[in-house]
Amino acid sequence: MSPAQAARYTIAEGQAREALRRVRERDPEWKPTPSFTETAEGAIRAREAEAAEASARLRELLRDAVPNTNPDWGVNRLRQELSERGFVLVSPAKRGKGIILRNFATEEEVRIMELPRKRFRTDPTQKHLNRYYYRYRVKDGRAEGEHITIPDSAIAGD
Repeated sequence: MSPAQAARYTIAEGQAREALRRVRERDPEWKPTPSFTETAEGAIRAREAEAAEASARLRELLRDAVPNTNPDWGVNRLRQELSERGFVLVSPAKRGKGIILRNFATEEEVRIMELPRKRFRTDPTQKHLNRYYYRYRVKDGRAEGEHITIPDSAIAGD
């Protein structure tokens, strides 16, 4: 491996490692497609492909997140930001421990829930990764998006 290839490999490996870390915070079981390499260029391309695949998985996991929010915010920061955007507390959640926030001007709704006590076979992983998760609804009458885990405060810097 030439010095230039070694430098490119180090960069690609670091990007892949960081992308994998971010995905595994939200989906600990996810693994990139295995690859086999024989050359330095092949190893570089494999790391770049891992980073791209992990980034695509992260986008998939966050596709139903509240727009223009940071997925690394903890629950306190998320509530503060939503409040500044006009979301107000409407009611406690009907089931489980949680709250429903609504922006009456845009008809958006966010249901922030605590970690359920019991896990069901059909529950998504996102619901059980951290102490809180949320679901976002764009407008009245539309279905809620997928569960989005909210990082615990120690990680998120609330």
